[in-house]
Amino acid sequence: MKRLILFVSIFGVGLLVLVVLLGPDRLWRRTKAPSIRPENLPASPGALPFSEQGGRRINVGMRGAFTLPLGWRSVKQADGTTQRFKVVQLKGTNSEPYAGGIHLEKPVLETFPGNADDEAPIRRVSATAGELETRGDLRSLTENFQAKRDLRSLTLGPDVHLEAYDEGGRVVMTLDTTRLEVPPTPEGATGDVDPETLFPRLVGPEPVHVFSTEPPFDLHAAGFTMQRFDGRLELAGPIDLVSGDLHVKSAGGATFVRRVEPGEGKGGSGRAEAAGIEQGVQSIGPGTLTFEREVDARQRDADGGERWMKTDVVALELARAEAPAVGTTKPATRSAAPATDAKGLVVKRVEAGGRDGTVEFGLLGGTGVARHVTRDGDAVTLEGPLHIDGLAVGEGNDARTVSLRARKRLELTPLAVA
Repeated sequence: MKRLILFVSIFGVGLLVLVVLLGPDRLWRRTKAPSIRPENLPASPGALPFSEQGGRRINVGMRGAFTLPLGWRSVKQADGTTQRFKVVQLKGTNSEPYAGGIHLEKPVLETFPGNADDEAPIRRVSATAGELETRGDLRSLTENFQAKRDLRSLTLGPDVHLEAYDEGGRVVMTLDTTRLEVPPTPEGATGDVDPETLFPRLVGPEPVHVFSTEPPFDLHAAGFTMQRFDGRLELAGPIDLVSGDLHVKSAGGATFVRRVEPGEGKGGSGRAEAAGIEQGVQSIGPGTLTFEREVDARQRDADGGERWMKTDVVALELARAEAPAVGTTKPATRSAAPATDAKGLVVKRVEAGGRDGTVEFGLLGGTGVARHVTRDGDAVTLEGPLHIDGLAVGEGNDARTVSLRARKRLELTPLAVA
């Protein structure tokens, strides 16, 4: 009692009331340690929820390297049995799975012929990071994962680099871009993966550079969309394509539609079926390539001359070059043809016509304007009204420079040297 009277006399009644309301522990900052149960902690990003016996839920996070086969090919053996071989696999380092997929770090996507075990890859795509999305819970990956059924989409980037190899392991094509997307695809049936349906559409929304040695070409574009079912490639402009003596630029887009060569099946060889070479990553080959808007197409002649045209729409029919016999003569250039590799591309046919009805062109040293231009081999057909000025004809003492005018049509056909 004496202590209470002394406290009130020194600090006053107000402080006494405050001590009673808060309690001495809180006044002197003495608080009890809180009790937090593990199940009350928030789940970390990417953690998978599991339930223990008794109903307690825990979250398990995983991170590390992995290899995930995405496609298989069934091959019938000589003894009548069937064996499955891997055709597509995805690898990653220090990657983090979650309920709907995997956050990829340094992913590598590889494709194989699918004819035997321990094959060397024929395609390899690498990137700095990526995202694999699956249908349903990631735990299906540990059970019976089937890419055709469970794989939803795949995104790689930045620093995407693709390499394609021939049977000897030599690099024959490279592709470099910032981002590569495999958009969501319709759900497929279970069972072995048909490689042609695994990645039916590839999208590169950023600038892309493709360099190939077989067939030889160097392509720059602002982006691309590849429809593997149709063998169709859509390029976003501006575009710059160099293939041998052909150089084409366009401000607008371009579309390539692949043509099946005579004697070639729909899917090509086993290697083509496994990796989609024919309908897949091989971006330019035999087929029709159409450029649009401000097209400038130029082709060098063997004698140093140049044929060119400027218009709004140019369609090129491309084919694989055939190696002519050594010493044979080309009618258009009258130059001996060397023995060359037949894996390159040649332009078999050209269709050009502007939306405004004009095509500017250069031919045999002359220049002109026509409504429509068709070149089939070395034969050139001009639709009028048209005119050509400074056309060089003849040789030696017979050389002349002429100008031609036509209302409807003009055909220029080279003649073989007698």
